[in-house]
Amino acid sequence: MKKRSKHVISVLSVLLAVLLLMPAFAAPASAAAADEFVQLVNAERAKNGLPALNTTNSGLHAAAKTRADESAVKFDVKDHKRPDGTVWHTVLKENEVTRYSTAGETLAAGITAPEDVLATWLNNSADRANILSKEFTHIGVGIYEGKFTLVGDEEQEGLIVAIEFIAESKYRHPDTINGIEAFFLNLYISFVNVWNKGINWVKDLIGLG
Repeated sequence: MKKRSKHVISVLSVLLAVLLLMPAFAAPASAAAADEFVQLVNAERAKNGLPALNTTNSGLHAAAKTRADESAVKFDVKDHKRPDGTVWHTVLKENEVTRYSTAGETLAAGITAPEDVLATWLNNSADRANILSKEFTHIGVGIYEGKFTLVGDEEQEGLIVAIEFIAESKYRHPDTINGIEAFFLNLYISFVNVWNKGINWVKDLIGLG
């Protein structure tokens, strides 16, 4: 009986150690926040009769994480330029996100409650247009967690969120192509746009629109 008691005590000790170590292996707050932002955005889209955005593009999430980390260095919510001065959407190609027709970005820093951030975005015309776009099909969310300094403010600690939106396409976006290939792709896209406008004009003319 004494040997069994020792075994029981040993098992209980192991279980206690596991319970104490569990917080160290728990998902970071940033991961939970990223999931919550996806849910909030898609819930808002559902309220407006729009389909949920797809979350399966790993490159898009990686791009969003890069932009969140960069924003801790330089938070540019007005022009959305990167620390090196380039436009924000260059991060898409860097993360092999190339097949899209249009894209958008939404940023926020000093996050308190995600619901409050969403409300702020919905009161901003550009951010609201991104969230409720009929064109966008995919979403990527990146979270920076740590210290950062906003322009004109003291250093603070918290979360920065970057959300990247794209309208997936079977064609590569012109911004992700260089040289002669980009020229011909732009020419093709222009031709398709003119063709579609011509078709719609004919339909309107004969009363089929």
